[in-house]
Amino acid sequence: MKQTLVIVAFSMMVAIATSSQCSTQCNGVCNVDKTVCAGSLVLGPVCDIAFGQCTAGCNLVCACPDACDGQCTPAFNDCNTAAGDNIVSKLVCSGQFDDCILQCETACTVQTAMDTLGMVIGGGAARK
Repeated sequence: MKQTLVIVAFSMMVAIATSSQCSTQCNGVCNVDKTVCAGSLVLGPVCDIAFGQCTAGCNLVCACPDACDGQCTPAFNDCNTAAGDNIVSKLVCSGQFDDCILQCETACTVQTAMDTLGMVIGGGAARK
């Protein structure tokens, strides 16, 4: 049982340590697409337009995940440092991080929807 906990905890730590923010990954895909597109003689002029749309889409999609990652990661790092070699404590840290991300992204998404709705209905940003 203890070995299973160690494996699960280690896997979670590796996944978190090797992941990067949403916009980094998304914009990386845009850059690859732009490189592939630029190799086409026919699509050359369209590539910059498509790249601009891709990065703008990344900015919209990744606004909440990136902000929440920045908000929740410091506490997660502090928790892991305090946990030391205690696997159970590290699992608790991971659970707290997941809860933080979930709550933050939910609140951010709701606020973004309200702001968007306010702009559509009232012509300006919704009050915060």
